[in-house]
Amino acid sequence: MDLVEKKDNDVQNPFFKDLVTIMSNPQFRHFYNAYFTDWNEIESMVFFMKLYSTIEYEYQQRFNLTISEKEMTSILANVMQNSVTRRYAIDLFQEFKSTVDYNKTKQFRSLLAFNEPLAITLPKSDARP
Repeated sequence: MDLVEKKDNDVQNPFFKDLVTIMSNPQFRHFYNAYFTDWNEIESMVFFMKLYSTIEYEYQQRFNLTISEKEMTSILANVMQNSVTRRYAIDLFQEFKSTVDYNKTKQFRSLLAFNEPLAITLPKSDARP
């Protein structure tokens, strides 16, 4: 977080400005009020936000395109409905908490299939239960 600078009693902190902007957004405020009610939910929301950004990154890397909202929703659902990829994503969340290094998520990202029909592919060499 950047240092707070004061200019004529006006706090100049990019984090605070961003926080005030996002908390003033009615759509985000609704999301916040609905899903950020306790620490378990907060952790879950951060998990899904990290998962979202990982999928978004991988899609951009593979296709040099922005993933559509419909396709993102389908991939998120597929990851969570498939017990293998769900476990894989949850296991990686421990690393997600401490990194934004997409190299560390490469193995998980390799499981994502963006073809129709949407599917999750798992390498035969992976021995996850």
